[in-house]
Amino acid sequence: MHPQQQHGSTEQPVTWAAARRATLHCLTGCAIREVLGMVIGTSLGLHDAATVALAVALAVVLGHARGR
Repeated sequence: MHPQQQHGSTEQPVTWAAARRATLHCLTGCAIREVLGMVIGTSLGLHDAATVALAVALAVVLGHARGR
């Protein structure tokens, strides 16, 4: 895909504002899923390392699944 082409079929210039909005959207979703993983891990009584692994896995896997 050309760097200035978005998901649609029309070409539009990419702006810093659009990049900032997309980045904040992505980071917000990641943070929400990571907190969800921490809540689930803590409520299940998992060890700290297992809780962190669950939180990161949820953030990455669900983030990539939603982005496709």
